[in-house]
Amino acid sequence: MSNFIEFKKRIDTRGGATFNIGTGQIDFDKGFGVSLEEHEQVFVKDDFEIKDIANFVLQKARIINLIPNLELGGWVSGDKVYLDLTEVIKDKAEAITKAIKRNQLAIFDFENKEVIDIPPIQKTGTLTQQESHKKLIIKKLLS
Repeated sequence: MSNFIEFKKRIDTRGGATFNIGTGQIDFDKGFGVSLEEHEQVFVKDDFEIKDIANFVLQKARIINLIPNLELGGWVSGDKVYLDLTEVIKDKAEAITKAIKRNQLAIFDFENKEVIDIPPIQKTGTLTQQESHKKLIIKKLLS
């Protein structure tokens, strides 16, 4: 529970944090955070409490146990707090590719402490055109 307190404190004071539930590590200095699709929850910032973190972890316990390298991510945007399950991936190209597959809007670069926005992916045209567009986006984000 003390790590939940520190995790919440960092969300409140720094605008976000990442927490390894198994080891208790908070924040990372290498790799890229990529959220899992459909495993997030939004809270009103002024009403956000430690019990919300505990309840979220309990609700997600099954998937947390199935995928050993999942982290708990939390960040503030406007008057909302977002919690999600995040995978920390060492390789930037792999992280971008997974983010695209998971329909994510961004990934987080832990080393540079910055958000990398993922542009919208082409949904029309042939499959070949869509795949070419994905490759172009990945190439641009890697350069």
